[in-house]
Amino acid sequence: MKLFLTILTIPHIIACIVLYKNKSIAKDLAKCVDYIEREKESFLMINNDYYHVLVAAEDHRNLIHYGIDPIAIIRCIYVQLTKGVTQGGSTIEQQLVRTLTGRYEKTFRRKFREQIIAILLNLSVKNKNTIGKAYLHCAYFGHAKKGFFNLSNSDRKDPSEVIARLKYPTKNNERPSDSKKIKRRKEHIDNILRKQVRFINKKAC
Repeated sequence: MKLFLTILTIPHIIACIVLYKNKSIAKDLAKCVDYIEREKESFLMINNDYYHVLVAAEDHRNLIHYGIDPIAIIRCIYVQLTKGVTQGGSTIEQQLVRTLTGRYEKTFRRKFREQIIAILLNLSVKNKNTIGKAYLHCAYFGHAKKGFFNLSNSDRKDPSEVIARLKYPTKNNERPSDSKKIKRRKEHIDNILRKQVRFINKKAC
């Protein structure tokens, strides 16, 4: 699978070689790398459970791709063309880049640029765990809850619920338990985790 992803990523890697000295891209890449260097001591305080749930829910090929997931990109394009439905195919690296640069334009140029920076970030940091925790450190979980450490102890009680908020951030004065969307997302994530445990146990046998 990793070899297949590598082959599919070759066009983007070529684009990285061509564009890595572009001033705008270099500036945003530096912003991301500097943030990680500056805040990485805080990442040690984020339990690995949150990172593992993040990967399972948001980017299950995270450990074998290079910052973008070509399979997810192809799936999104296919679904858009055949059903007219927009799906998310962003990796954790892409989500971190988007959050730190504050660029959310719904354009092909922005998306492609984001993918290039995500690959360069992956090459620069070389630690998936660090990148994942950097995203949790600054992600938006809801009203007045930007960043993992702005969540209360009660908010952090259930890793699946925390990660569910990334897709459905809570509104002002809304509890996660009040949101049907968060409940459904949490149940979906818990189901993914149960399947992973069953697969690991079956493999061990």
